[in-house]
Amino acid sequence: MFQKTSIVSRWQNALDKRDFKQVCQLYSQASATENLQQLETLLRLSENSSVAKYNVYQQVATKLLELKKSPSGFIKLINTEAALNLFFPAIKEHLSFDSVDSEQRNCLHYLFRADPLFGRVNATASNYMPPFNFIRSLLLFESNEPLINALSQKDKQGSAPFDAFFVSLDKVDLLNDVLFSSVFGLIEISAQQTGKRDLSISEQQALKQSLKVYWNHHHLTPKIDDRMLILMASYYKLRAHTLLSWCK
Repeated sequence: MFQKTSIVSRWQNALDKRDFKQVCQLYSQASATENLQQLETLLRLSENSSVAKYNVYQQVATKLLELKKSPSGFIKLINTEAALNLFFPAIKEHLSFDSVDSEQRNCLHYLFRADPLFGRVNATASNYMPPFNFIRSLLLFESNEPLINALSQKDKQGSAPFDAFFVSLDKVDLLNDVLFSSVFGLIEISAQQTGKRDLSISEQQALKQSLKVYWNHHHLTPKIDDRMLILMASYYKLRAHTLLSWCK
């Protein structure tokens, strides 16, 4: 939990009083660090709020991100489906899915990282599933070239969003039919942007360990038709038998 500064406290008081002119003024006057705190506050307040209040928080977030360039750290803040939903209008109107931070990561890098303690607001140790259905629906029903680009963007370590997902399977829920279809569809789109690459020994070890932890967590027996194995093999353009052999 961040320590509120005077301007952030006054900003929240103005928000509570629905003094939106003052909300905008105090946001404009605040530093980038304070702006991030203000946006995080909106995210916290929006959780479990009524529909009417949620709509207000979403409209405020969209307006604030129109006033100034998004603060450093904002992309990392979009790391849950709740955050994606709240800030989606602002991303659509004022930002872009392929916008990156200082680590060259876009919001999908953080959304796909399945570790539930990966900087998430109100994070718990419960299982987590990235919002694959939501993202897949955006690509099905909207023209979104930046989102397609974001799926294949690599950070400073050379990792794309699905790389972040596949090495953090320890807290991932089991994939149902709809989720499996959504992930497979996203992988197909991503594959159109990237060619096959050779995995280093360390990358192979990381994937092997991630799969083993996932199987153990859900008490699964490693087998060739395992859904997660199929997705991983498809993404890395490997034979499922090859990937399974790594795990023996």
